[in-house]
Amino acid sequence: MKKHLDLSTDDRKRLESLMASGELPVRVYKRATGLMALARGDSLTAVAALLTVSDETVASWRDKYKAEGLQFLKDKPRPGRPVRLNGEQRAQITAL
Repeated sequence: MKKHLDLSTDDRKRLESLMASGELPVRVYKRATGLMALARGDSLTAVAALLTVSDETVASWRDKYKAEGLQFLKDKPRPGRPVRLNGEQRAQITAL
């Protein structure tokens, strides 16, 4: 069975501790689970079926891990409309 990914010992331990914390966003948990499965030797198709994502998504996770390391687990800022209300204004609206 071909391994699609070789995790370093430090990365494996970090992923295991992140997954055990139980406080990860779903996207990050799926990415971490996918990396662990690929390192075990599961195929791209099997990991995609397990996590209900496409093969291309799993392949992109693998490629991003190879390029960026575990930093890719976190979402990058997305473009969008800037926030118009500051924290104090939000608190006032909530109080109303």
